[in-house]
Amino acid sequence: MPDSFSALSSDFPTPSSEEWVALVDKTLKGKPFEKAMRKVTLDGIAIDALGTSEAVQVQRQPTRSHGDWLITSPHWGNDPAQINADILEDLERGASAIAISVDASGGRGLAPRDLGPALEGVYLEMVPITLIQGAGALSVVDEFESVLRGRDYQTDSITGCLGLDPIGWLARSGYLETGAEKSIINSAEIAIKWSAWQPGVATFTADGTVFSNAGATESVELAATMSTAVTYLRAMEAAGLSIEVAARQIQFTFSAGSDLWLTMAKYRAARRLWRQVLQDCGVSDIPMKLNAVAAVHSITVKDPWVNILRGTAACFAAATGGADIITTLPHDLMLGSTDKFSRRIARNIQVVLMEESSLAKVTDPAAGSFALEKITSDVSTAAAKAFAAIETAGGTLTEIRSGAIAERIADTAKSKLKDVRTRKTQITGVSEFPDIHEKKPVLALDHEDTPEDMEAAHTPNTNGEVVTALPLRRLAQDFENLRFKSDAIAQKTGALPKAILVNLGVPADFTARATFAKNFFESGGIETVPGNGISDGASAARQIQEPANSVAIICGTDSQYLDIGAEIARALKITGIKRLYLSGKVDDGLAKAGVDEFIHIGCDVVGAVQRAYDALYAGRPGDEI
Repeated sequence: MPDSFSALSSDFPTPSSEEWVALVDKTLKGKPFEKAMRKVTLDGIAIDALGTSEAVQVQRQPTRSHGDWLITSPHWGNDPAQINADILEDLERGASAIAISVDASGGRGLAPRDLGPALEGVYLEMVPITLIQGAGALSVVDEFESVLRGRDYQTDSITGCLGLDPIGWLARSGYLETGAEKSIINSAEIAIKWSAWQPGVATFTADGTVFSNAGATESVELAATMSTAVTYLRAMEAAGLSIEVAARQIQFTFSAGSDLWLTMAKYRAARRLWRQVLQDCGVSDIPMKLNAVAAVHSITVKDPWVNILRGTAACFAAATGGADIITTLPHDLMLGSTDKFSRRIARNIQVVLMEESSLAKVTDPAAGSFALEKITSDVSTAAAKAFAAIETAGGTLTEIRSGAIAERIADTAKSKLKDVRTRKTQITGVSEFPDIHEKKPVLALDHEDTPEDMEAAHTPNTNGEVVTALPLRRLAQDFENLRFKSDAIAQKTGALPKAILVNLGVPADFTARATFAKNFFESGGIETVPGNGISDGASAARQIQEPANSVAIICGTDSQYLDIGAEIARALKITGIKRLYLSGKVDDGLAKAGVDEFIHIGCDVVGAVQRAYDALYAGRPGDEI
């Protein structure tokens, strides 16, 4: 069969890229190829619709060890008994690793003294554990060591990560109890002890999620994290560890977003970059410990059920990109609590992808895909360039102190948020297809803090080192702030803010633009009220029952706007309506007739809806929002 198939396929010529492009150009009928068939990322990476062998030189890809990845069960509450019960349940039902947030200040997870009770009944020689460190990290390590020695675990019997990340914690929280250099030196001394006693436990975490969640591109997240890891590598070498041993004492953590292509490419690029760093240090064949955590900045408060889909996409991309450890976050994370159901769903996403979809059966599923190989190479190149720039400036720590990394990230974050506000980047359930009457799920409250809340609870210790922390910039935040305003108004008045759809003609005339306007305003929490089709100004004015509490949107065809648009606009403005919009770009004197704003694809949705709120509520005593 293979021989006959090869013979058959050889009868057909292989088309060139130029031939394919020529055929596509005919289909596009004059639309620019670059605009229709190519996406350019904020790193300047062009993602073409077709990947070909001509566009990429395939490299040998470092991969994870063959076999299943670790399904991590995350815990960030402060009740040791509840965490213990959750851990045991998760391990019984599919989890194969645990991560626990621990903080000596008591503001972010468990207190160190509660580690023992939280791990009661957990066979740590069988379950890898990662400590998510906060303040007082060294005391947490001491307590963890006491737990292990109290249980008489043998040398080289435990796996996991102590989670020491002074640079990442400084960037995330804005402070360290001691100077960063001293914290790094102290951590390197711990690495000496643990590499001899429990070499399967990495001492350092090089955490890129703090940069990603602040708005960094893939290349900057990779570059800043690699620079952090190199700083830790140098510190361990200075403390007396060989590079071979020191390299095994670092675990990398990157965010996993729902963009399949870029997330897969990022994880594959991370392994290439770390391999190059170690080769430059004179060592090779040391596997990278690669941990994936679902991107917090992609999680929404509104319509949280869609977070299940986001988590599934993130897990798929991280698994096929080669992550060793994956954490899928509960879909209700941003609602202020998680329950058993949401933790089960998060866990089962990974179980299904691993055991039913068999994603772990293939070591590197992206290998040989010309499209993914090209994107991986391009991300690697961009990250290597950014890494060189950061190292030339003195490293990630120096850029955190100077604010250079914050400025670098702020520029791309602004572009990301602009794309969300204009709906170039769409967020299902928030900016697209919003449920204006959504009810908050009723939860069986197990935990009352989210990671977002716990980080906000910290009070910097001004006796240590203080910098400006990198913020968490959730993509949905601008839209959800408008929805929160709407919720507050509804709670106070018993009704949502309203926008009246003034529809022109028959449904065939107005449906497309009325539907656009409905999604447009309801994404910001303003409920739309559909009107019957009308054809004159008097009929339009009769649809406005409470002009002092209303905004309106004219919806129709371009020809209707030119014929009767001005008449409709003047009639509506005479009623005293607070603000008048038109769905479309046609002006032709309509602004002079009374249209305050034109809404269309590509405009700033958040800004337009905010102006509706301003018109409805500004200056009204007791209605401040």
